[in-house]
Amino acid sequence: MNTIYVDDEKIQLENFRLTANGLKGMESLQLFGSSPEAYEWARKHQVDVAFLDIEMPHISGMKLAESLKALNPDVKIIFVTAYDQYAVKAFKIKAFGYLLKPYTRADIEFEMENALL
Repeated sequence: MNTIYVDDEKIQLENFRLTANGLKGMESLQLFGSSPEAYEWARKHQVDVAFLDIEMPHISGMKLAESLKALNPDVKIIFVTAYDQYAVKAFKIKAFGYLLKPYTRADIEFEMENALL
């Protein structure tokens, strides 16, 4: 599956890349430090799974999720955040999953396995 991860913190991008390296079903992984950059890439490429930080400058992960869904209603959105108070709002926009930081490889693997079903 073509997967993206979007987070405005560079250390989080690197952590996700290292943690998710080689997971089953993750055929490609693109990392983005901003929502506009990710959206522009998604306009030209199919995105099957999107792991999105929620709190980002300019365009939040919630807004990005809505934009990605408009491009591809089948994209599976998984929010990755340190804050659990966004869970209800995330599921209102039909998020597929929700990971709390700090996450583990098993957490990402669980979400990817569900995405493959």
